[in-house]
Amino acid sequence: MNLDKNAKDLAVSYFIQRAYIILHRNYRFSRFEIDIIATKDETLHFIEVKSLSNDAVTNPEVNVPSKKF
Repeated sequence: MNLDKNAKDLAVSYFIQRAYIILHRNYRFSRFEIDIIATKDETLHFIEVKSLSNDAVTNPEVNVPSKKF
């Protein structure tokens, strides 16, 4: 299984177990993509999933380009 797809599946399971409602996966608009759009307690969440192929521990925001913010 693709590492990225597996990471997204794990993320979806994680959020569902915590009572988030998944609205969209891999939502595309023009050339942009949002991995997961979910809602919980009337708050809309835009979730970017990143997976690493090694055991290095880093802050997640280091691996997200500034354009994604």
